[in-house]
Amino acid sequence: MKYRKLLAMCLLPLAFVACSDDDASYNTGEATIEFSQATLEIKESIASINLPIVVTGTHDGLIKLSATMTDSNGSNLEIDKNVIITTETLNMPVGTETVNLEVRLEGVTNDEIENGRYIVFEITNVEGATLGANATCTVNIVENNPLEGIYLMGGVDAAGAGYLTANLTQDVDDPTKAYLDFGTGGLLEVHLEEVEPLVRYNVTIPGGQVIGQTSYGDLYFALGDVNYNADTSAGFTGTWENGVITLDVELNTGIIFVDTTYLYYLYVSALDADGNVIPLTLTKQ
Repeated sequence: MKYRKLLAMCLLPLAFVACSDDDASYNTGEATIEFSQATLEIKESIASINLPIVVTGTHDGLIKLSATMTDSNGSNLEIDKNVIITTETLNMPVGTETVNLEVRLEGVTNDEIENGRYIVFEITNVEGATLGANATCTVNIVENNPLEGIYLMGGVDAAGAGYLTANLTQDVDDPTKAYLDFGTGGLLEVHLEEVEPLVRYNVTIPGGQVIGQTSYGDLYFALGDVNYNADTSAGFTGTWENGVITLDVELNTGIIFVDTTYLYYLYVSALDADGNVIPLTLTKQ
């Protein structure tokens, strides 16, 4: 019995210390709570987003709010499956003027071009403040550009240097320009002419481009042949279609990486054993 009384006395102070948020002193000033912006645009490949919720006005006590996803349009946007909110209940004590609604996105990216997808998040309950004009935040999902990604060089590896890949990115401000990064320290500029949006493009690679430096000087992306002759001023033309860049070159000619002394890669178009043309390509992985 003595032990039971002692235990009860030890636990008694804890009962007073462990108070809940409901026992806290709520804000009494004129405060407004809302999303910092009504709309937001993200790429579909984004894995997580933070949606700031801000308070304005007099903030002298606890503000408590709830927010959740209330609407969506498009595929792969199911709550608690593709759209996962870390916590729907957020507290803003005195001195905290911004909190983030943290959202994870899983499996939102798809291979199809699906325009018009969006997710709507809404502040559904507020204690200690009034709800402002931006009670909802609509997150518009921008499709990934199908041109961008990692490309593998195809054709005949005439120099025997091994596989060659490049990362293609499109210019943010000029959609007619893209860049290939072969990991050589520089970027290869590519010009794009839209034939059919996101389906087919004419491709031009200006000649004379330096894509890096070696101990012997400039490293050129050039036109070469199987005899290892290089024309560092020549450019290339071709097409992009269904994730494949096909370059227009004559048989036994292609792309050569060369400085003043050595060649590093040589990929050419050639005939296979059956007499079929092996084209010079870059294929998206």
